Amino acid sequence: MSKFSVKIKLKELEIEVEGSHETAPRIAQRVGEQIGALIKPPLLIEMGKNGSQTTDTVDTSEGKTRKKKAGGSGSKASADDVAFTHDPSQHGSPTQEWTTTQKAIWLLWVANSDKPLSGYSIAKAFNKSFKSAKAINNGNVNKGLDKERLKGTSSTVGADTSDGTSRYYLTDAGKTLGAKLAKGETD
Repeated sequence: MSKFSVKIKLKELEIEVEGSHETAPRIAQRVGEQIGALIKPPLLIEMGKNGSQTTDTVDTSEGKTRKKKAGGSGSKASADDVAFTHDPSQHGSPTQEWTTTQKAIWLLWVANSDKPLSGYSIAKAFNKSFKSAKAINNGNVNKGLDKERLKGTSSTVGADTSDGTSRYYLTDAGKTLGAKLAKGETD
């Protein structure tokens, strides 16, 4: 068995390794892992497919990289409290035949909120108050309202995305549509 010695110096960092030719591949891997850990952040956070956070960690006992779930419930944003008084004689009532986007626009019109609302908040408020009109899904609310806001000057909604979450508000066209929906007009 022949012995060897490797010395690496990176700006005041010295790594010295001794071993045999049989252990060389494993030693090279371990040194590479240690140097790699210095170059990249210790916990590299990335978003998983379902929106939950995962972290890359190195299991030093086996030299394997694996993903661990971080805490949290996933992709749901916190809900803004939507306080409104629903007067059916003044605001009408949603129906099951309305699309999710129509229901969301109508709720924004009825809530007449000064602050924009997230799709999650809209869906939560709608589902809490209007169960008979069929529940709406916050993902479909976001998809429908994003589609609406991209229509340009004829858009019924706008969005504030300054904090990374789309929060929707009605444009003048949206307020007009909300009033029409309240009267039972769906055109």
